[in-house]
Amino acid sequence: MALTIEQSQPARWSALQCITHLTRYLFPSYKSQAVFAPILSSLHLTLLRLLQDDDVEIRLGTARIVSLGLGNSRPVVHAMALDIWWKWLDGYVQESDGTEGWISWLWELCIDAKGFGKSLSTVAQS
Repeated sequence: MALTIEQSQPARWSALQCITHLTRYLFPSYKSQAVFAPILSSLHLTLLRLLQDDDVEIRLGTARIVSLGLGNSRPVVHAMALDIWWKWLDGYVQESDGTEGWISWLWELCIDAKGFGKSLSTVAQS
């Protein structure tokens, strides 16, 4: 049985709280921590999902993580947080030695076969 949005909100809020505690580890310099690339890419996948969450409080909390994690003294708005996150990721993937997990993750994100299939089924129903 699938969870409804209301039922999954506590899990998403818990994920936000957990990732908040890891903020200082989320944005390493380009050459450091390449060994932890699989863990870092998993955390950033979660971070991206939370940045795109339908709950405004979760999006704002995630924007704060991105802003503070990248050294801004004050939080930024959600759209700016998403923009600076993508810019950081671009630089990190280009300069880092441990990009294997990132490249495959970005490829899956771009292809989004699952989302494409869901969109097709929605269109077919209408």
